[in-house]
Amino acid sequence: MTSTWPKLAVSVRPSVRSLVQALAMLERRPAWQVVEDALRQYGDRLPAEDRKIVDALVRRAEAKPKKP
Repeated sequence: MTSTWPKLAVSVRPSVRSLVQALAMLERRPAWQVVEDALRQYGDRLPAEDRKIVDALVRRAEAKPKKP
């Protein structure tokens, strides 16, 4: 259930918002899935050393105690 997931607010240009909405409509998927897939593909294309750094940062962020 996505309503319990953490929220992320990011400012983007109107054209980027329109692109996300158009892709979501075309693929009949929620916008969050389009954004998630795009970020994962971006990360997968990073050089190996950069991916290692990003993976370590993600692990560290996920290991921090969650705020109530």
